Amino acid sequence: MKILSLSQLAVVALGAALVLGGCANPSKKHAGSGDIGDLPNPDATSADAINPDGLSANARPAGVNPETDVDYSVLSAQTIYFDYDSTVIKSSERGKLQQIADWLKSHDGKRLMLAGHADVRGTPEYNRGLGERRAQTVREYLVGLGVPAGSLFTISYGSEKPAVDGTTEDAYSKNRRVAPGVITK
Repeated sequence: MKILSLSQLAVVALGAALVLGGCANPSKKHAGSGDIGDLPNPDATSADAINPDGLSANARPAGVNPETDVDYSVLSAQTIYFDYDSTVIKSSERGKLQQIADWLKSHDGKRLMLAGHADVRGTPEYNRGLGERRAQTVREYLVGLGVPAGSLFTISYGSEKPAVDGTTEDAYSKNRRVAPGVITK
């Protein structure tokens, strides 16, 4: 048996890492939690179903510009945070969702834009899809709490609008979120 030189061994190890890394499916769901947020295969959300501005084809309320007609400051304390590459709503975030539902029930006729975000890890396309899945998960949870589905809309910014700049885990954790915004128009 021939013994590989250190440089040959390094090349083989690098090749194996690339092959194994290429086999990883970043859209694969975290199986087994059975918790809210375990949605159907995220690959089912086709790129055609999301407009270039990040909205699902049927998500935008008529005449609303998500850049100018949504106030995210009103419910900023109820921003929902997610674990890395996850759409599962953590138990620690559920109280915020109840507060959002209660606020909507006490402000009849108000509508919300649920803006999904991701940290910078992943491709722009994947992050946009992840943000949309997070926003949809929050929407479904709120509907389950009795909020009328017609008052909830979603948008995904992916990693395009970070709450915090930086490449630390602390910065990443603040960027993996769904921000509820009150539609003002």
